[in-house]
Order: sequence, then C-alpha cells, then structure tokens
Amino acid sequence: MDVGRGEAFDELVEVGSTKLGTISYEESLKLMDLILLTGEVDNQLFLRP
Repeated sequence: MDVGRGEAFDELVEVGSTKLGTISYEESLKLMDLILLTGEVDNQLFLRP
C-alpha cells in the first residue's frame, strides 16, 4: 500500500473515531459503512492495471 494512502486512511479512521462519541448509533453505522465503501473503492482503483 502507498504510504500516503495508509496515512490518509489512518487519519480518516481517527477523525471518524472521535466523531463516534457525538453521534447516534444509527449514524455511526452509516459512517462505518462509508469508511468501508471508501476503502473498497480505493482498493479497486489500486488493483486495476
């Protein structure tokens, strides 16, 4: 994995984690789904020749 991508993902997770304490359970699931979707799209783009 590219170092820049890893750092960006770590930052995204860190920001998301701090926000989880201030949002409802339903919204937190949406946030985690969005993080997962973002990772999947990034992986697909990374794996394409």
